[in-house]
Amino acid sequence: MSELLDPRKKRADNEVTIEFSDGTHVIAHKEDMTVLVFDGRVPMPMLQAVQKMIEMPESDPMGRIAALGDEGKSLVDVLRNHAVKVVISPVLVLEDDGNPDHLPVGYLDIQQLMSIWQATAVVPQVGVAAAARFRPRAAADDAHAVPDGAHVPPATQPLAVAEPEREVVTG
Repeated sequence: MSELLDPRKKRADNEVTIEFSDGTHVIAHKEDMTVLVFDGRVPMPMLQAVQKMIEMPESDPMGRIAALGDEGKSLVDVLRNHAVKVVISPVLVLEDDGNPDHLPVGYLDIQQLMSIWQATAVVPQVGVAAAARFRPRAAADDAHAVPDGAHVPPATQPLAVAEPEREVVTG
């Protein structure tokens, strides 16, 4: 017999404490980036840019952002919005709202924002396993466009059942 999902336990299992280099910490919850992409809240290219920046060998965060060129500013905005969404305590806000118990996200440096992302952004590793599910080229009977109401032949057929691996990057 299955057990009813316990919301308090699920919340506790999803929380993470993120310690910063200055000895302070925040409490946040993990969030699946796939949902954000499909909801349109984080564009896929921006998600890829964030991951690319995190994986860069440079140790200087500003050097990482500069290496991304024009995507750099948008990337910082994504990191700030993500931090505001996932940090539970203290309460982060995008703009100073005058409440002394709220912390404007602009007070966090880029390294702190990257640490929050790494610890909370559940980014699926789609790679080879998921790509292997579909044949690499179109079938002879695939159609580019069909009139409304006409039969639409399948564009892809699964070759093998492969589940994408999920990995949580922690900082």
